[in-house]
Amino acid sequence: LHGLPAQGKEAPSENRKKEKNLFVFIRKYRILFFILAGYSIVCSAVFQAVGKGTYSLLTSLIRQLFILLPSAYILSLFGNINLIWLSFPIAEIVSVITSSILFSKIKRHLVF
Repeated sequence: LHGLPAQGKEAPSENRKKEKNLFVFIRKYRILFFILAGYSIVCSAVFQAVGKGTYSLLTSLIRQLFILLPSAYILSLFGNINLIWLSFPIAEIVSVITSSILFSKIKRHLVF
């Protein structure tokens, strides 16, 4: 009887361990995601400062509406709630790529 789980409690399974590892990974590397978000926010401020407010709006919409929500929904379909946490780094990476592309477009016209 000592080796069996108590009634109403489940023995830890491999899925639980994988979920916990993913959550620990996200918590551990969240500072990296904040740095990526900071880069995108600074680029958005630069876009607004040089009169390219549409670029700023575009990066914000891509990050929050077109990438974050759909990726969270798609990852939720896998049945593992912790996978939804991956939608944030996905959105940040896409936002950094978008911001970098748009910044390179206006960089030619800027005088430092």
